[in-house]
Amino acid sequence: MKAKLLSFCLLAVVLLLGSCIFQKGKLAIEVADVNDDCPEKIADGITMTSVEMDGDLVVYTYEVDQEAFRNICINLGDPETSKTLLRNMVAEFDKDFTRELLAASMGVKFVYECTDGSRQVAMLTPQELEAAQKAPLRGDDLFDAQLKLAQNKLPMDAGGGMRIVQFAKEGRTLNCYVDITESGLSMSEVRSNVANLTAKDLFTDDDIEDDPLLKEAVKRGFNIQYIYSSANTPEEATFLLTNAELRRIMND
Repeated sequence: MKAKLLSFCLLAVVLLLGSCIFQKGKLAIEVADVNDDCPEKIADGITMTSVEMDGDLVVYTYEVDQEAFRNICINLGDPETSKTLLRNMVAEFDKDFTRELLAASMGVKFVYECTDGSRQVAMLTPQELEAAQKAPLRGDDLFDAQLKLAQNKLPMDAGGGMRIVQFAKEGRTLNCYVDITESGLSMSEVRSNVANLTAKDLFTDDDIEDDPLLKEAVKRGFNIQYIYSSANTPEEATFLLTNAELRRIMND
């Protein structure tokens, strides 16, 4: 009986290993197909240059310009924020592909190579990838994670001498604080400029879909309020976009 039990255990291990090897072989073919399409532009300033398998990791390599690299490094520089960012990225993967990664006991690695020679690497081990899939960020946790990632990029240039200096939740409103000190505008001019603006004047459906924080804010029922301030005056100007306005854009 002992010999039979040992034989059964060995057979179970062999079958499990065989299944994993088969899944890795299948995954290798798909990864090679994707790699054949490289280089591929992913976004402004970001080009995927290769996708390869290295041990128990699928490695994505990107060439990025200096502005994109700065934003990436801001988020990946903090270990906690880095894992949050990677979990969000993995959540956007094709579900079938993610299942194949898990079946093959593979993790993911992202290599960002800046045009100035700098390099940043981040990864999720197979165990971390599996944990991320079992307990994905959802609801308020996902929104708070997106908010933290956006805050790490501040201050942000808003154009015309204006800078976004803070994002903050207040009830069901996401406040966006804008410093207009360098714009040369008075507060009365800002009020006049925004008086007749609507959500459609500022955003398209694609704008919302492409901005993780804005998209999640709209989905979670938040209004968006811009609060303008200047070092030259104690006055402020505000501009509110209701969630209903923003949802209409997404649904059009």
